[in-house]
Amino acid sequence: MQKERTAHEWLLTGLLDPWPPEIGQALRQLGAEVGGIYLTGGTVRDRLLGRAAGDLDLTVARDAAGCGRALIGLLGGGAYVDLGRTGEDVARVVWRGLTVDFAGFRGQARTIAEDLCRRDYTVNAMAVPLDSLAAGGEAVLIDPLHGGEDLRQGLLRACPGAYDDDPLRMLRGFRFIAILDFALDAASLAEINRCAD
Repeated sequence: MQKERTAHEWLLTGLLDPWPPEIGQALRQLGAEVGGIYLTGGTVRDRLLGRAAGDLDLTVARDAAGCGRALIGLLGGGAYVDLGRTGEDVARVVWRGLTVDFAGFRGQARTIAEDLCRRDYTVNAMAVPLDSLAAGGEAVLIDPLHGGEDLRQGLLRACPGAYDDDPLRMLRGFRFIAILDFALDAASLAEINRCAD
């Protein structure tokens, strides 16, 4: 008997559909070389909401800058932008007007689940391994903080320690409330009041 697929699984299946096939082919080749690439953040969130994502947010275990440069080589062109401050492993590739952002695991994270738990809000703390989207495979949603359920409820909930790690995330929360028309959960609002200074 075939397992019934959830609405989330259907939405995730075509995650790379809005982008040219060259992007998907290059990313799959790159993923095989670097040991895995995860679609993360706003890319996954927006797709689950049935919205078009503005760019591709990708997470790799290591060397995001090297992945960005390698993607340009595989695509035969594009612009590389170093987004990292001291100690950050983040890079952007702009190719034919499309933006592809790479980020290494945050902090001392050793797995994608650990990385996701260090993000700003649970709705941005989900990932899909790129290799799970290959040739008719079923998309695998990695969701350690239950961001998918928060999406269904229209709730914006901070990840543990989010505001201590980066106070700007408090302001981002209000921006997400306005953009997504979500409600901020009471615990996150209390944490903003505690950390506001």
